[in-house]
Amino acid sequence: MDKEKDQQKALRLQMMGGQARELEQQLIEIEKKVAELKIIQESLDDLKDNKGSDLLVPFGSGVLLKGKLVDDQNVLVNVGSGIMVEKTISAAKKSLDEQIKVFESVRKRIEKDVALLKQEISKAF
Repeated sequence: MDKEKDQQKALRLQMMGGQARELEQQLIEIEKKVAELKIIQESLDDLKDNKGSDLLVPFGSGVLLKGKLVDDQNVLVNVGSGIMVEKTISAAKKSLDEQIKVFESVRKRIEKDVALLKQEISKAF
C-alpha cells in the first residue's frame, strides 16, 4: 500500500513540476511580448517630426521595401481580426500601455501560481 502511495505522490510531484515549467515558459513569453511592446512605443516616438524620412518596411520573410514616411503623426493599428484603425501616435502608445498592463497582470497571476506550485512541491518532500 505504501508503494502505491509513493508512486501516486511521485506522479503528482512530476505533474506539478511539469505545470511549473509550463508556467515559467509562459512568463518568458510574456516578458518577450512586453519588451517588444516597449520597443514599439520607443519607435513610435522616433516617427514624430520625421516626415519624408527614408524607411525600410518589412514585407515578409526577410524582405524589406524602401519607403518614405508620409505621415509622422498617425499610424495604423491592428485592433484584432485583421482590422486596422488609424490612430495618433499618442493614442497608439496609450493602446500599447493598456496591452502592457494586461500582460503585467497576467504575469503577476502566473507568478503567484508558480509560487504556489513550488510551495506544494516543497511541502511534499
